[in-house]
Amino acid sequence: MTKRKMPPRLAQEALDLLHSPSESIPEILCAATRIRQRYFGNTITLCSILNAKSGACSEDCAFCAQSLFHRTDAEVFGLRTKREIIEAYRAAKRRPVAHFGVVTSGRALKNNDIDRLCEAIRSNPDSDVAWCASLGCLSKDQLKALKAAGLKRFHHNLETAESFYPTICSTHTYAQ
Repeated sequence: MTKRKMPPRLAQEALDLLHSPSESIPEILCAATRIRQRYFGNTITLCSILNAKSGACSEDCAFCAQSLFHRTDAEVFGLRTKREIIEAYRAAKRRPVAHFGVVTSGRALKNNDIDRLCEAIRSNPDSDVAWCASLGCLSKDQLKALKAAGLKRFHHNLETAESFYPTICSTHTYAQ
């Protein structure tokens, strides 16, 4: 995994912000708001999410209710059918969303599941509602297939810093 280094000046600014006295926080937040407004305006982007495969996950992520390592009432089911995925996408299109996220439990999807998802994406190449996904640890070929089908964004579940990650998950590494 290649890490990009932050330029020293920016790294020092980040540290200065981190160590700012609490009475400076309102001024820092105000400055952050001005920057956001300048570059992004006062808009938000909404995303609709489909839980497309649920529960019975072999990973032990401490934050996840779908892990086999935790006693929860999370529903367990395999990857939804192509038709169910498409129906959920079309329902999301009727809402004011910019993205439709397909989220699955488990370390990774099998190739036949990737194929099913690619078929669903290809059958609805809407430019107004972009397809995105959080599907675990996929191979480069699987990611290329999803991109070729029309997937616009791929999410991750890195919920903490690399240095703290081993306390959150022991079944895979931060780099994986």
